[in-house]
Amino acid sequence: MGGRTLVTCPACRKENTSTVRLFPSNAIRATIRESTSSSLGTGVRNASESSRNRLSTRIPPATIETSPTLPSKPTVAYEDAMKSALAQTSVLTDVCGKGAENRVFHLLERGAKVNEPPAEEGGRTPLQAAAEGGHLKTVEILLAHGADVNGAAAPFNGMSALAAAADRGHVEVVKMLLARGAHVNAVLPGWRDYSSALQYACKAGHTEIIRSLLEAGAEPNNNKWKSASPLCLAAEHGFLEAVQLLLEYGAEVDNAASLELDHGRPRGTTPLHEATTKQHKEVVDLLLRHGADPAIVDAGQSSPLHIAAAFADQAIFQLLLASPRIHKFVEMRDKYKAALMQTICKDGSFDRIKYFLARVPGPRDHFPLKCWAVFFCCGLGYTKTVEGLLDLNLSPNFSVSSDATRLVGYQAETSLEHAILKGHTEVVELLLKRGAIVSSSGGFRLSKENPILTAASKGFLDILKLLLANGVSFDQGLQSEAMQKAAKNGHTAVVEFIISSHQQSADKSEMNKSLHKALAGGDTPTSRFLLVSGADANCEHEGRRPLHLACFSAEIVELLLAHGADVGAEDEKKNLPLHKAAFARNKDAPRIVQLLLQAGSAIDQKNATLDTPLMTACAARNVEVIKELVLAGADARATDAEGRTPLHLCCARDGDHNADQHEAIRVLASLLWVDVDAEDDKGRTPLDLAAQSFRSPVVRTLLDVGADPELVDLERLRHGIVVAHEPRATIYECEAVWQIRKARGQTESLYGDELPVGFKRVRRLDSTDKGGSMKQVSEDGTVDSFVFDMAVLNAISSFRDL
Repeated sequence: MGGRTLVTCPACRKENTSTVRLFPSNAIRATIRESTSSSLGTGVRNASESSRNRLSTRIPPATIETSPTLPSKPTVAYEDAMKSALAQTSVLTDVCGKGAENRVFHLLERGAKVNEPPAEEGGRTPLQAAAEGGHLKTVEILLAHGADVNGAAAPFNGMSALAAAADRGHVEVVKMLLARGAHVNAVLPGWRDYSSALQYACKAGHTEIIRSLLEAGAEPNNNKWKSASPLCLAAEHGFLEAVQLLLEYGAEVDNAASLELDHGRPRGTTPLHEATTKQHKEVVDLLLRHGADPAIVDAGQSSPLHIAAAFADQAIFQLLLASPRIHKFVEMRDKYKAALMQTICKDGSFDRIKYFLARVPGPRDHFPLKCWAVFFCCGLGYTKTVEGLLDLNLSPNFSVSSDATRLVGYQAETSLEHAILKGHTEVVELLLKRGAIVSSSGGFRLSKENPILTAASKGFLDILKLLLANGVSFDQGLQSEAMQKAAKNGHTAVVEFIISSHQQSADKSEMNKSLHKALAGGDTPTSRFLLVSGADANCEHEGRRPLHLACFSAEIVELLLAHGADVGAEDEKKNLPLHKAAFARNKDAPRIVQLLLQAGSAIDQKNATLDTPLMTACAARNVEVIKELVLAGADARATDAEGRTPLHLCCARDGDHNADQHEAIRVLASLLWVDVDAEDDKGRTPLDLAAQSFRSPVVRTLLDVGADPELVDLERLRHGIVVAHEPRATIYECEAVWQIRKARGQTESLYGDELPVGFKRVRRLDSTDKGGSMKQVSEDGTVDSFVFDMAVLNAISSFRDL
């Protein structure tokens, strides 16, 4: 071992040849080195460079069988150092874990503590360390010197020596501990994976240890155990012999974890659940032969049958169905049966469904199960499987129970409705041929929607045609609603079919409503088709015109204008289409603005809040639109209801500040007729608004374009700092204040010798510091603190040092 000091006892250098090397902690090593270096003289020498700090003390040999004559007494300093080292159990625990019997015996003879685990060693006792390592001789020595065979230190997860040995598979150690009085059914304290030695043994599959524990009286069904039962653990890991042994000693075959969750297992998980999940076929077979219930449901609402149908191979599924207790399936609730049938139907195998139905007991020839099978296969689109099931004399009009469908989240109650919802045209056609009845009033449990509307809203044109061909009523009111739903979802083909096939009854007002729906949904093809088909480009719906809704597409705006759309139309808030286009942040917005202006839209007309289109664009930080409006002659000095100019709106707090915001400010400030220091009705300049809104980057931009910092009301900003809502906002506001004061050339403290009420002083840091803290004192005297970096600290550097 390199890097340690070699210490040799001068009194026993020649008389003895055996050596005991200690490997203490750094603190002990330093204690021995300090105590011995001054008094051992020539007894201390340096080893080679690779082992300079190695600590090795030559002492009399000590064995269990014999003890030679001791040499002359070592020095006092050496004895004191040894006593200090041996008083700490970490040394003993370390050598016990390595199984060094001679060293262990020597340490114990010199007074090492055998039953006090230090926290730095993970809470292990020397006996736990020896048992974990499987060192039988060491365990025997420790027990002979009074080690507590049942000691379990909480810092080491409460594991006892017996549990440690059982976990690692040390058979002889386990037998010795049991012979010396280890409690075989002790429930281990503290937080751990398992609570007993038997659980550890079963988890690892140590059959001989399991046998020894059971012969010693271990209880395989101890209800005090948390997590999984021993049988669950053995079954989960596929240890067939361990499972057989536990069952022979009376383990309950359906014993499940009931106290708390264990590693994601739901409550009620049985050994059969575990074996089925991990696909241990032989274990499953053994458990079933001992009476395991294949239909028992855990807290996760799954039985072994559910698990096998979803994950296991066909052989395990067949084993479960052949179980002597398969009759328990009858007692399962309908929703669990429905969920099981849904799982079986996922792959659409008719043979698998038929095999299942032939082997599970049930009333009325499994009529509900067969109907559920039809229902689920219709939703999955398995036409051949549905046809095979219908050949079993099943009616396609059977309505499954709402309790079952609620479990699996379906809205439909009949197989036909389910097929329509999922858009399986061939299945719908098959069901209609077999006599499925379509309810024109709607049979959908949640939506209560007519099947026609469902097909139209989802764009299932072929299904819509099938329904109409089978005599489903399609009056004018239903046509209108179906067309609006199709238009809203962008199903142009459905809209075209409804209009073309019912031209005589098609109402233009309904087409206009559909146009609004299509525009509101952002659907260009459907909107184009409706306009070409005769929809009014100026139709009003809910206070809006088509142009108000068309700001997403320059193509649609151009088409609307070609059909005579009015650019001067106002909505309920007196917004022009130009207002809407100016606020829209999309790639077509600048082009739409150009089209509207070319069509004669008023460029400076105000809405109900006295905002012009330019103000709307500024509030949205829509830079390209701002440029278009400015080039077209928009008034950049206009004011809104609060006296704010477009530049005020660019600097206000609303929205996120980003590169577009700074660019918009520069565009407006570049206009010679724009006053960057204009005041609103409250006397605030754009620089005021930016500073009060915690927008220090915006402050810097305004100062760069010529804003006058002398016009800022610092007293108002000072008040804002005092009443700031949150520490983060306070930092931003202080930074904004510093930017303004820096532009003024002010270097004196803003607050003099007194800071604002509610704040402690800020510690000034030099360049080597990485952060600082500001503390805010609330009314009740409590202090909230937070940390900020040097950049922010520099921004508020006007505060004085402590």
